[in-house]
Amino acid sequence: MGWDGNGATSAPLSRGSHLTQSCTDPDLAFEIRYPTGWWVHRADAAREVAACSQFGPSPFVLAAGASGVLEGGTATVLVTDGCTGYDEPPITHHVVGVDGLSGYVDEYAPGLTPGGTWYVIDLFRGGSCMGSAAGRHLFAGTTRAAPGDYVENRRILDAMVQSLDFRTD
Repeated sequence: MGWDGNGATSAPLSRGSHLTQSCTDPDLAFEIRYPTGWWVHRADAAREVAACSQFGPSPFVLAAGASGVLEGGTATVLVTDGCTGYDEPPITHHVVGVDGLSGYVDEYAPGLTPGGTWYVIDLFRGGSCMGSAAGRHLFAGTTRAAPGDYVENRRILDAMVQSLDFRTD
């Protein structure tokens, strides 16, 4: 069964969407699993792209998005100092725990942005993006503009976030 970000189960992942592959970012000390047959963009220092930052079911080319972040896949994972996000309020907001760390997941309706789902995980138990820009955070999300079916992309994102392993050794 899939994971809805609240610890409850949702519809199972589509056939062939099992998270059998993994990507490790040695600099940021995390591992994330992703579906069989999916592509991942590896680290590219010249373009300032971290390892394990873009995932998708087919090959893709990274391009600068509206925020200046390189994007092009179906799911995005990035680590930042401080916070970033949409300028509009979410339609849902849930507190989550991922591998012992606290965070939340917000879903946004289409509007000024394409809408989508974003997880925000506090990596150093130091700051919250809810009212404070302190601390380092991992963001993981998909948008309604990403290739493929948004509902399926969301299910896969939920499972990928649940698979996160933050290296503490």
